[in-house]
Amino acid sequence: MRAAARWFLTKPPSATTLNNVGPFAVDTLDFHQWLQFIFLPRMRDLIDTRSTLPMQSNITAMAEVVWADNLHHSHRAVLRQFDKPQQPSAR
Repeated sequence: MRAAARWFLTKPPSATTLNNVGPFAVDTLDFHQWLQFIFLPRMRDLIDTRSTLPMQSNITAMAEVVWADNLHHSHRAVLRQFDKPQQPSAR
């Protein structure tokens, strides 16, 4: 993401903007902003707290729409890892 110049914001958007509840926050954030400031922090929190990860995310499909002409193969491969159905963790 950084190499593709899609990871350039160091200051998060306003709290009002981040509190969007719509899918991918499409009406207030660009997709890369949603990834950077909502999705990845949420995934980190879930992992850090050993919480259940989403069963599926469909992020690759969204990226393919948003970045139709400019989705690098390596980015697609990373995003697909989030799209794989997750097995419930045994605790």
